[in-house]
Amino acid sequence: MEIIVDKDKKLVEVWLSRIESATPETEAALKLIYDEYSKMKFKTVVFRSGGGNLSDYVEALVRNNRTKLAKKDLAQ
Repeated sequence: MEIIVDKDKKLVEVWLSRIESATPETEAALKLIYDEYSKMKFKTVVFRSGGGNLSDYVEALVRNNRTKLAKKDLAQ
């Protein structure tokens, strides 16, 4: 678990691995983090590692974006 606190933006980032995401201890720790920082009016964001292949997802995203741009260009 990696915790990054940005006091200027009042933001807490919590980065979890796939293994950490699956444990009840992590959920208990997250609750403590939420409680602690919500008292200080901070927003807490949790990033959980996914189970898929990142390069496949990025390729699909780029392909989708290029298709949208091509359709927009054709419409103009």
